[in-house]
Amino acid sequence: MIELRAFTLLTDVPKVPTSQGGLYSFSVRFPSDYELGLSSARTLAVESVTDLIATTLDRYREVHDTSRLLGFLQGFRAGEHLRVGYRIYARNSTSTSPGQLFRSFVSSEPKVDLDVLRRIIAVLRTLCSGLPPLYIGMASRQSLRARLDQHLSGSTQFSQRVSKSEIEWTELIYSCIAIELPFEGHLRNLEKIVQALLKPPLSNL
Repeated sequence: MIELRAFTLLTDVPKVPTSQGGLYSFSVRFPSDYELGLSSARTLAVESVTDLIATTLDRYREVHDTSRLLGFLQGFRAGEHLRVGYRIYARNSTSTSPGQLFRSFVSSEPKVDLDVLRRIIAVLRTLCSGLPPLYIGMASRQSLRARLDQHLSGSTQFSQRVSKSEIEWTELIYSCIAIELPFEGHLRNLEKIVQALLKPPLSNL
């Protein structure tokens, strides 16, 4: 039976399959109520929780928005020695961050109290679970757990990209599908299809 399984890092690492390969992905995980200070006896104030969420939303936007455009423009002249060329570099830039929008929403009238904030957080947590994965990879000739361990050890390009971002490993979910195919090329082609469909921003920078 083909099954998608999700594991919270780093607490669920021992549960990752150690005898099967397959496809896997890393996705962001919205903070729990405990991490936001909402499940303890001394609940944080609305302002403090708002700051935590706004910062989280901005970090998520930043790590998902890694697209870069590189190009070259060249003037049209018959003589090559007379042509002028320009190398162009561009990245997406937005004027309003999700964190700013969230702060404005919470502070607008009528004011959001803690009960309403909890409900808003529940909605955001559900919606953020549907964000595209940051990375999609494959484990061939090794187990899904072995491949995860390589990433966590810092020995892969993806782990270096994570270290350069503002995302911590504990904010990620490792999802995987254990599957055995006759040839490694089959798994590689399947990985490419899923990458082309979901465009994970940290899979190939």
